[in-house]
Amino acid sequence: RSSHSRRPISPRLSKCVSGQGLAGATAWCEVAMAPPQISAAVSEPGTPSARGGSECVICFEELDVVGGAVELPCDCRVEYCASCWDRALATSFSAQGLARCPSCRSPMRAGYDTTVDKLTFFRAPDNATPEPAAAPVGSEGVGEDWTRQVYNQLRPKQIALIRQFGEQCDSKGETHRQCESLMEMTLTSSCFPRCVCGSHMRYVTIKDRVLQLIHEGPTVPPESLVPIIMEHILQSPPIMCDLCETNVHADGGVWSCENGQRTMLHSAAYDVCEACFSFHASGRYAGTGTPLVALSQGTPSP
Repeated sequence: RSSHSRRPISPRLSKCVSGQGLAGATAWCEVAMAPPQISAAVSEPGTPSARGGSECVICFEELDVVGGAVELPCDCRVEYCASCWDRALATSFSAQGLARCPSCRSPMRAGYDTTVDKLTFFRAPDNATPEPAAAPVGSEGVGEDWTRQVYNQLRPKQIALIRQFGEQCDSKGETHRQCESLMEMTLTSSCFPRCVCGSHMRYVTIKDRVLQLIHEGPTVPPESLVPIIMEHILQSPPIMCDLCETNVHADGGVWSCENGQRTMLHSAAYDVCEACFSFHASGRYAGTGTPLVALSQGTPSP
C-alpha cells in the first residue's frame, strides 16, 4: 500500500488555494504555515498547593488528585498532569509539525503502550525536523513512523468501542439497523460512540469537517476567504478514514472525535467513515466505502 500520510492543516490548505486568482487566500496560508515564535519558559519545580501537595503548572490541579505528575523524558523539573502534558505536545505538533516540551522546548515523540493502555513519551533528537506529514503519498520518512504506529495500534481499540456502542444502542431498543442513515441515527439515539481518547464521536458532513479543519489551523483566515478555501478543498477533501485509510468523498460524512487534534493519541484528529462505522456497529454496510480493515481481521460478513 502507499505510505500512510497524515493530513496537516496549513500545507494542505496552501496547496488547495494556490491557484490563479486566489492571491489573498494563498497569502493567508503562507502566514498560517509559519511556525509561531515561542520563547522557552524557565523550568520550575511544581508549585505547592494550599493543601500541601504539588500542582500541575498548567491547570493548577493538585497532582495527587489527577494521577500524579507525568514522568518527563527531558531534564525539566516542571510538573505537569498527564492531560495537560499531552495537550501541550499535541498543540505544538499541530502548529509546527513537531511536539515540543512547553518548558524547555525539547522535541518529543509519543508511543502507545498496549499493555497498560496509555501514551508513552520519549525525547526526539535535538536536530529533529517537523514531521513529514505533508510529504506526498508514497514517500517515506523516519519522523512519520511514530504517528503511523500510534494510529495503527489504536485501530483495534476503536473498532471495539464502535461495536460496544452498537450493542449498547441495541440493548436500549434503539437499533440503528432500522435507521435510514447515520445522520438519522445521530438525531434519534440517546447514546454516542466514544473515541479511543475518551471523548465522544459525532457524525458530521465532509463540508462541516473541512470547515473545522480550516478553523483548527494556527491562523484562522478572514471570513471573506473561507468560501474560496472551502470550494477548492472540497474538490478533493483531505479527510481520510482512520480505520480503512480511504479518503472520504465530498458528498459523504464521517464520525469525528470531538477532541480533534488535542491529544497525541490522534495528533491529526480521528475520523471514521460511514462504511466502517456502520459495519462495526450494526453488521451492515452504509455509505460508499468498504470497511477493508474489518474484512482483513476476519469479521463475519453481514
